[in-house]
Amino acid sequence: MKKFLSGASVIVTGASSGLGRIMVRQLIEKYDCTVLGIARSYDALISLIEELGDKKDKFSFLTFDISSREKWNEFAQNIDENTQYDILINNAGIMPEFKKATDYDELEFERVIEINLLGAYYSTKALLPHLKRGGRCGVVNISSSSALCPLAGTSAYSASKSALKAFSECVSAEEGKSVYIGYACPGFTKTNLFRSSDGFYDSKLISSLCSNAEKMTAKILKGINKRKRRMIFGADARLMQFFYNIAPTLAAPTIRKVMEKSSIAVFDKMFDKPVEK
Repeated sequence: MKKFLSGASVIVTGASSGLGRIMVRQLIEKYDCTVLGIARSYDALISLIEELGDKKDKFSFLTFDISSREKWNEFAQNIDENTQYDILINNAGIMPEFKKATDYDELEFERVIEINLLGAYYSTKALLPHLKRGGRCGVVNISSSSALCPLAGTSAYSASKSALKAFSECVSAEEGKSVYIGYACPGFTKTNLFRSSDGFYDSKLISSLCSNAEKMTAKILKGINKRKRRMIFGADARLMQFFYNIAPTLAAPTIRKVMEKSSIAVFDKMFDKPVEK
């Protein structure tokens, strides 16, 4: 039987960096997909074309803010009648620095929700009718291990990713077996997601928990190829899920204590410690 991803036409958001950039490359090189990447950085997308070499014709891109409802509606309305997209992967996401919920600027908190949750909602609403017209149809949302167990200092991120997980499960139940709706909850992965937290990967503790980005992406795509609706990857993600399932009231406070005792600089704002410069 033909595999789900083989030769598919795929839309990937957040395609310019991190897991999204690797995803584009692996979709083209391993699954012979045609990929439309969506992101805001024109220069990064141009460099991705150069990186693809003789397979660059398999890739095209658009630059717009994925949190814009208007842009998604405009994109959907302007799809050429001879073009059929099969799969939408909502990968784009941002994570601000670790700090208390009350220390967030309101606009900063709202921006995380807009990109991590509303962007996926707008894209799904705009594109699902089009995807259904093809021979295969799929929407995959990249959530996070923080949707499995809340982490102190990540209220905006954890809230958005938990909501994205729940959104995926609701849409999956609504659409039934005829439409593939899945989500992935990867654990800590060495990407530029934590660019707002300088020195995050310098900690031996954090580094030991982090997965390799290439391997994590390969696992996610393998799961999509098998049409898995729930994907949890990374030892830390599985541990967080297990701990929260057996002790939901103890998990988050216990992890908070570990973070406090770790003396990792990126956590200092959570515990009212001065950040060394």
